[in-house]
Amino acid sequence: MKKEVHPEYWDRDARKLIQRENYAGQALSWMYSSPIGKLFLYGYFATRLHSWVYRQYKRSPLTKNQALQDIEKYQIDLNEFDIEESDIGSYRDFFLRKFNQGARPFNDDKDTFSAFAEGFYLGYKNTHEDIRFPVKGGYLSAEQILENDEISKRFMGGPVLVCRLSPIDYHWFHFPFDGQLTDAYHRKGKVHAVNLVALRHKQDIFCTNERQVNLLYSEDFGHLAYVEVGAMGVGRIHQTFNAPSFQRGQEKGYFDFGASTIIVFGEKGRWEPSADIIEHTANERETKVKLGQAVAHRSRN
Repeated sequence: MKKEVHPEYWDRDARKLIQRENYAGQALSWMYSSPIGKLFLYGYFATRLHSWVYRQYKRSPLTKNQALQDIEKYQIDLNEFDIEESDIGSYRDFFLRKFNQGARPFNDDKDTFSAFAEGFYLGYKNTHEDIRFPVKGGYLSAEQILENDEISKRFMGGPVLVCRLSPIDYHWFHFPFDGQLTDAYHRKGKVHAVNLVALRHKQDIFCTNERQVNLLYSEDFGHLAYVEVGAMGVGRIHQTFNAPSFQRGQEKGYFDFGASTIIVFGEKGRWEPSADIIEHTANERETKVKLGQAVAHRSRN
């Protein structure tokens, strides 16, 4: 079987293109492309039962060595986090690690929109039918993902940011600026993988998976829809924030357990994604961005 790899992505800090092995790529390719694989996918792996079983397994001491192996394989520097190797008793201990105070400072420029998660970003000035990466434009529209005609009208023709997290990434998500949480609702759905392999085979994952939609308001960036998308193995999306107002960099919640995605929709003309993210998205590449770095700025017109 041909080895599945990520397309090249741009590492903003290293300032170079990187290609790496796709996490669980071969297994996902089999499940999403073969008739037998699809039986397993729809019969078990894309169900809540699998997410629950997987989450319980990752809490087990049997997974401690898996965590230690991934730390070594992916060269994760534990000095940046609030956990030491001796503290890891299961994979979940490693998965829910937090950054040490000051390890990821948030950009405090009022004209910039800070990275709300650490992961692989895509950015669009607006969605349209010509978009093909990672999914067709119709599957990345506010209408499809928000499933609310009245709310989605606010974001027609507006900018979009997508941040995908792999299972080895930091899985807490944050607020990108100061503002208010004005409303929230939940959309039930499937729990398909959000890996690029899965997205190539099943284009509608972002609008059919479970989603938690949060409506935000900022004086600097206007109204936004902040959407947390569940995924294979993500049994729960936890919200740790419960106040009406928030500050830039404040913790909002976390995914438990597995790869996941956050999509942010904005109003037309209020802001646009950073130039490097737009450039690499146009070239069908994601941009690896650290938590707190600038990922968008207020429109200047």
